[in-house]
Amino acid sequence: MRLRRMLAVTHETTLTGAPMNLLHLLTWIRKHTSIEVHLVALQDGPLRHRFEEVCEVTVLDRAFGAGLLGVAQQGLIHLGSSRAWKPVASARLRPQLRQFSGYDLIYSNSIASSGILPYLPHTGVVVSHVHELQVALRTWRPPEYLEALDRSDAWIAASEAVRNLLVTERGYPRIA
Repeated sequence: MRLRRMLAVTHETTLTGAPMNLLHLLTWIRKHTSIEVHLVALQDGPLRHRFEEVCEVTVLDRAFGAGLLGVAQQGLIHLGSSRAWKPVASARLRPQLRQFSGYDLIYSNSIASSGILPYLPHTGVVVSHVHELQVALRTWRPPEYLEALDRSDAWIAASEAVRNLLVTERGYPRIA
């Protein structure tokens, strides 16, 4: 199967490491391949215009109702309500993400972006890029984001330290 369509997911479009690395990757893909790329950003930021130069961009929660549901979801997560936030997340995310079917590859750019994976219409291979280290992996809230990460088909570790952590803490297979 030849890769024709890629859906990239980022937690934000800010001037920080993971989004900047993703921008470089998508720029390279645009210059050197014919792969169609679309970016979903969980939060907007100053790099959005740069991403728009290389691919289509959708920023979540732009509609008032979705934004309110996002605030409610974050409040419920903060309060530790593991059951109540999931229906809110579903009501918030499924309508915004239903258009993203038919992609050959879904590329999640961080643990923070993996939280939407269960709400995407799953049609292709899911690859998760993990940048976060020990403190983040051990204390991530909500822990369901890590479960979503576990459902990925493949993982990219940003460093040897992250790779070792994924192998020892999450039980992922060690690949050279």
